[in-house]
Amino acid sequence: MFVLAFKPDMTLLTEGDAIVLTNVYGRSIRWRAPTPAWRRVLSVLAEKGASLPELEAVHGETGGESLATFHLRIIRLDERGVLTRTLNFARPRPSSGGEGGTDEKSASPTSIVRFIPTRPGAFRQLKIDPAACYRVSRFTTVRPGDGNWQVVHPLGAARLVVLEPRAMLLLAQLAAPTAIKDLCATLSDFTASEVGAVVELLALAGAVAACDPSGELEEDRDEALAQWEPTDLMLHANSRTSIGRQDYGASYRFRGRIEPLPAVKSVSDADSIALPVPDMKTRCLQDPPFAAVVSSRRSTRDFTGRRLTLAHLSEFLYRTARVEAPLESKAGVPLAYTASRRPYPGAGACYPLELYLVVADCEGLAPGLYHYDPLRHRLSTVCGSTEDCKQLLDGAGVASGSKVPPPLLIVLAARFQRVLWKYQSMAYAAILKDVGVLYHQMYLHATALGMAGCALGGGDAGLFARAAGTCAYRESSVGEFMLGGVLAHEFHTAAGSGEGN
Repeated sequence: MFVLAFKPDMTLLTEGDAIVLTNVYGRSIRWRAPTPAWRRVLSVLAEKGASLPELEAVHGETGGESLATFHLRIIRLDERGVLTRTLNFARPRPSSGGEGGTDEKSASPTSIVRFIPTRPGAFRQLKIDPAACYRVSRFTTVRPGDGNWQVVHPLGAARLVVLEPRAMLLLAQLAAPTAIKDLCATLSDFTASEVGAVVELLALAGAVAACDPSGELEEDRDEALAQWEPTDLMLHANSRTSIGRQDYGASYRFRGRIEPLPAVKSVSDADSIALPVPDMKTRCLQDPPFAAVVSSRRSTRDFTGRRLTLAHLSEFLYRTARVEAPLESKAGVPLAYTASRRPYPGAGACYPLELYLVVADCEGLAPGLYHYDPLRHRLSTVCGSTEDCKQLLDGAGVASGSKVPPPLLIVLAARFQRVLWKYQSMAYAAILKDVGVLYHQMYLHATALGMAGCALGGGDAGLFARAAGTCAYRESSVGEFMLGGVLAHEFHTAAGSGEGN
């Protein structure tokens, strides 16, 4: 038996004579002047839920609509993906005789699993072949949540919440190809129909699937899917609503619980280095045409040109990453968090990326690790030249294929909470998109200034955290960009002495 209820993130509101079902992501369903019968059904679904026969009875008590209309409305709710289904089985209660027996006439329902759609139209009837073998997909993840186990497949249309711990034994058995009849033999306290019902929901959620005699699933034979790693596919699915989940987007779920991080990281004034501010009006007139910059952009791993100077570095940082202005509202609507405007676009104006500079050779700047303050356009010393700094530079050289360390490495470190506080499911994907945007920004300005630049596809986050003294889950490296001095074929004379030009 299924108990139907609205998803836990849904709220039922009354607005005049209308009823609105909404969630924190701004998605809603509105019924204008619903009948008393349907109002009562909606209330039951929002409160604790009920079985379909029970909902039919509730609907019939008030009258006014046909049973066919009622079922059509339920189907439409399923199509919108807002109904959960909890699978209940009747279990005999202990006998009152006190001899350890059971009372077959008095059975209490036991909740086994809950089916929670993550996409519209997730629930449908699926016939399970009792003779067929089934196996868990290699993409399936099992994780704790709200005191229960959650079973999720990145391409599945729903997630399953395991409410009865013994059902996890069933899932464990399906790590290898297993027929339902064999599952029944192992789980003797489950009937064949009960086992089949659980497997049916697991299959609907994509967590398990029928396999061939060799144990292969259809996804194993798919050349495209075979090349995906489970973590990569989960990240992709979570960031795309069409194949991922409905609980996605700007939920602000920590509003009122945790204060959002400020738009700009607070750093000490000690050991700070003020950087010259370039005259951008003059620079805009001197820069080569945009089309020429784009067509000339290259990843340059040769740093044998003119030595990098503090003036070069200052102009590069100012062009790419400075804070242009603070933001208090967007399109006239006050923001729930402090934000800023910068030379490159960022998801929700959060701008979680901090720039750290690992310096080996830059005229006017001692070797070491520095943090760039984009608001005041200055550098703050994190530490001097250490073995960790040397390893970061050496690793960059190896990662680039040149094996020659760059004179300077810019580490892009994300303050994750800037995005996690606002967005759900898609937060890390949004951060990586910001990395890509900033990479391109750096490439274009390095090219316009005639400097050597090269983005890296990977780096050592643990090594950076140790060097910078940051926490891996609070602020960690998510990108690296090598930077060198002016090349022999520069477009124009790069930044001068730093006297405001």
